[in-house]
Amino acid sequence: MQHEADTPTRAVGLAIVAIFSVQLGGAFAADLFDVVAPSTVVLMRLGVAGLALIAVRRTSIRTLTREQLLTAGALGLVIAGMNLSFYQAIDRLPLAVAVTIELLGPLALAIGLARSPREFAAAALAIGGTVLLTGSIPSGEGAGIFFAVLAAAGWALYIVGSRRVSGLFDSLDGIGVALCIGAVAAAPFGLGDAGSLLSPRPLITAVAVAALSALIPMSLDSVALRSVPARLYGLLMSLSPVAAAMTALLVLQQSLSTPQLIGIALVMVATASSTMGGVRETRTPRSPTLGPQ
Repeated sequence: MQHEADTPTRAVGLAIVAIFSVQLGGAFAADLFDVVAPSTVVLMRLGVAGLALIAVRRTSIRTLTREQLLTAGALGLVIAGMNLSFYQAIDRLPLAVAVTIELLGPLALAIGLARSPREFAAAALAIGGTVLLTGSIPSGEGAGIFFAVLAAAGWALYIVGSRRVSGLFDSLDGIGVALCIGAVAAAPFGLGDAGSLLSPRPLITAVAVAALSALIPMSLDSVALRSVPARLYGLLMSLSPVAAAMTALLVLQQSLSTPQLIGIALVMVATASSTMGGVRETRTPRSPTLGPQ
């Protein structure tokens, strides 16, 4: 009985560890950009994670149907675009700022699926938080905001696409196939600087990024989501900016201004409010932490 009672608590703990793992992977990736292009890190991250998942799951590509391949392919393109955009964003913006802007993607999706006053209040908070965040960013960093917004749109599309994929595949098989397809899509952008990965430090760091940003959190999520309700998991996802701020401070020595901290807090409250208010879609996608990084 005690074991069963503790299961939800342990599941929440695993989910929190997964969130921090993703942000730590993002911080390591940003630290690598001085020697490796962001697009090359994306290629390495998607390729390593996808091949590892297919190997561990022993996914048989030959048995996949045309519908499975097309659906996984579409998700792979979304994953490639989302990650290419996000890594360009964190190459220009503080990690916590980029993560907070990206969080607007699933928040907008949640608000779009609901019509309650709580949801519209959450939208107002999110808009206010975004204004504070972006208003304190130098005008020359507009490209970073643009890429973060693209990543936000990609995350919303990922949530929709991953639900479709999870309905056609067993467990993480579909995500593994999608990651490999995403790596192929990212190859034209990342192969140009691939030679920089031949040095030990960049190669080891890139593999660590793949593990921290995808393999570890996806494995933890596969356990946590069995016991954590969708609403609670969505609430936990609002911790992503805090995790990003903490890891960025420790790894990258990035600090935030007071307006930026207030803006992050407002977006977090908006996300939590939207989640607790309930949305029409209640099923949590497989491994949603894959979105941020």
